[in-house]
Amino acid sequence: MVQMLKPRLATASTQRGTVLALNPNATPRMQGRQWTARRAKWMRAHPLCCMCEAEGLARRADELDHITPLALGGPDDPSNYQSLCIEHH
Repeated sequence: MVQMLKPRLATASTQRGTVLALNPNATPRMQGRQWTARRAKWMRAHPLCCMCEAEGLARRADELDHITPLALGGPDDPSNYQSLCIEHH
């Protein structure tokens, strides 16, 4: 008769904590249609990467970045946005 060995590894938890649960000072992140519309409006108005522009280059922005991360309490409004290319993001 074959005897089963006792497993040595514990099962990992698959639950992830939210940023707000991990850091109560974090700003809630906008999601869904409202965020998609806000991002599209921003990218139409600011289509170039601001870091590339500062270097004298014209490169299309791919990302809408928060200058001060939401996890550090930065506001989720246009005063905290910047358009960046993938390389600078």
